Amino acid sequence: MFLKPSGLGSKNVLKTLFIALMLLTTPIAQAGVVNPLGFNQSSALLPLRVASVQNKIANSSQTMSSFTNLIDREPEVLGQDMRTLTAMFYNWYDSGGEQNTGNAVTILKVSIETNTGLSIPLYKNGSRSYTMASGENNVVFDTVSAAANGLTVFPRGAVYWLRYELQTSGSANTISNYIPTADYSGSQSIFYLPANTTITNGVDGTGLVTYSGTTPAVDNKLSGVPMLLGNPSSDSISVFGLGDSTMVLGTESGNAQGPYGIGFFQHSMHDASGFTNPRPINVARSGTTAAFFTGTNTKWQVLAKYCNAAIVGIGTNDIGNSGTANVATIETNIQTIVAGLQANGITSNRLMFFKLGPRTTSTGSVWNQDSDQTYVAGWAVADYSSQLNSWVDTKVSDGTFIYAFPRVNIRSTTDALKWRGNGSGGPANLMTLDGLHQDAYGNEQDAIEVRAFLSGL
Repeated sequence: MFLKPSGLGSKNVLKTLFIALMLLTTPIAQAGVVNPLGFNQSSALLPLRVASVQNKIANSSQTMSSFTNLIDREPEVLGQDMRTLTAMFYNWYDSGGEQNTGNAVTILKVSIETNTGLSIPLYKNGSRSYTMASGENNVVFDTVSAAANGLTVFPRGAVYWLRYELQTSGSANTISNYIPTADYSGSQSIFYLPANTTITNGVDGTGLVTYSGTTPAVDNKLSGVPMLLGNPSSDSISVFGLGDSTMVLGTESGNAQGPYGIGFFQHSMHDASGFTNPRPINVARSGTTAAFFTGTNTKWQVLAKYCNAAIVGIGTNDIGNSGTANVATIETNIQTIVAGLQANGITSNRLMFFKLGPRTTSTGSVWNQDSDQTYVAGWAVADYSSQLNSWVDTKVSDGTFIYAFPRVNIRSTTDALKWRGNGSGGPANLMTLDGLHQDAYGNEQDAIEVRAFLSGL
């Protein structure tokens, strides 16, 4: 039963409320753009999590050269049914520690292009634009809901596109970026001057970005490097990865993994059929030591809250190849990293360690059998790498980590400190091409082990 309101203008009040409710729950289909408000329609939302299968932290920067504006069209494979989506930006990059860009960057517009041809604009506090100060972190736009845009969910496995335009005040300004894993068909990164080039199908369009006038500069680096977040339908595994080149790359390169990524960690985010499994945030970087994630380098920590599990894979560069290392210092730094993860919601029963693998030289550079390999200084039996791995085992025993990946798939069956060879299998079946990093085959062998454990969490 409804109570009849009293007072002058009560009918108009009810009418206004009814119209407002209809606007919030009915998709808008003008010019291919759906409900720009997209407010969440349920208070029973799960925590905001990473939504897609490749969210790599920026690991370099570049100047704008002779340009002030850029538009990116970035592929996003959804790793989970999502009730809402949004984007998170930051204005720094990881290069031997966290580095600020040194200048403001304005986010002019952001939208999500679905695989069904919708263009969903994103807002931040009701505005399409936001200016990030140098070093600003965790700039999250308002979520848009699937329900408000005529969908049951944003579905797992769908390829969406995050479209955004950035602007700096001058061509000497710097933006953060990284080279993506592949020139995935449809990816675009377009640098231009508005005075010379007109964007004819831009952020709020669908399909390829088009333009007229002076031809802009186009490259394969994604700039600004936002991450796709959202409220999932169920809080399945989402994994934060922190490590070095053995996690982020190995010796793998090229377009082999498309939008999923390269390195064992990214391989672990999809199975052999290419179907998505966990969703990651990947802050690993080549050349990184454990110390790079301690001290004043704390911006990475807040990103961990968008995951519910983590894999730490660090120590390779701390030990190096000189035959000198301070294992106690490495252990202290790892414990600092663990504390940062735990402070942002990663519990010990979801915290894993990726053990150090072999490091050897090889006669003829083939790494195909034990007799061809020689330990590098610091990586022999009872040496620094073995000491660190043994300490990690004690941290599993005391509950700091739930598991330490032994990496049995890449190790020799007769000497665990040497790479497994495949006899006459040939280069395609080698685990490594340099004695330190996994190649594409080795990355997949590690990923098989990781996927198997994650599936049981």
